[in-house]
Amino acid sequence: MDQLKIAIFGSSGAIGSALCRKYIQQENVEKVFCFSRQITEVKHEKAHCFILDYLDEENLSTISSEINFSFDIILISIGALLNPEKSIKDLNIEKFNNMISANTCLLYTSDAADERSSVDLGGRRI
Repeated sequence: MDQLKIAIFGSSGAIGSALCRKYIQQENVEKVFCFSRQITEVKHEKAHCFILDYLDEENLSTISSEINFSFDIILISIGALLNPEKSIKDLNIEKFNNMISANTCLLYTSDAADERSSVDLGGRRI
């Protein structure tokens, strides 16, 4: 069975760092690429950590040119709590769109990450 290569965006946050720690423990995982705007505190031979500003196209392009293979699983758990609204009067469509673009969780899996090579994350398999 092929070993999985996993990318986790938002790896310094609570969800992203928990996913990094869980995936590096799995025998069927070869590498976990941890991407975050801050230093990711994951120390392991499988972990490859990068500081990445997902809103900076040049930064994204530079880092993507350093990686010359495809990922089997991509998890995006980026989020930001910048200037949270204190009241309903503070809400507007621009703030809402910024919040949605910065606080998202997506999952992509390739054909290689099928049922035979899924990972057990505490009762849920992905």
